[in-house]
Amino acid sequence: MAETKFLLSDSDTLLIAELVISEGGLLVPDCDYKESIYVVLSTLEQFKEYRKLTNQFFILHESWDSEPLEMKSFSSRDGDVNYFIVQKCGGPTIDYFSTGEYLEGERKRIGKGFLSYYPQYWSPKNQCYIKVPSELKYFYNRLVKTLKQDSTTIKIEQRRYWIKNHSLKGLDN
Repeated sequence: MAETKFLLSDSDTLLIAELVISEGGLLVPDCDYKESIYVVLSTLEQFKEYRKLTNQFFILHESWDSEPLEMKSFSSRDGDVNYFIVQKCGGPTIDYFSTGEYLEGERKRIGKGFLSYYPQYWSPKNQCYIKVPSELKYFYNRLVKTLKQDSTTIKIEQRRYWIKNHSLKGLDN
């Protein structure tokens, strides 16, 4: 699995969404749904609204999107039927996760995040695994390159994370 770890401020989290949308990409919130139809976000305003509900999104683009994402049902504790998107099934997608900024007591923190994709995905249509197309890899590499510009790596718990230099200023991490 290709994965790049980041510490993303709120503004950097929006930067990724803005870049995805400006390049014709779409974001699908990874959250529970009341129906087996997922939401596709194409504006920054929509992203900001769903950002309040979830920290994870699936990135799609017409240049590589070949199949709808698969959804499965589950029963909630109160007995309602809800739906979720099955990872690596349909798409394919780039996974995007960011917790953004938060306070821990009096200290300002920036949470961990990542961009990633799996080398293959399950095709419900063909009933087999298919390698992700080069267009997805290219889009992923462009996102990562943009985030690494003016960034530094730091080590936390034996792992390396990229953080924008402007985010280091005034940070208590």
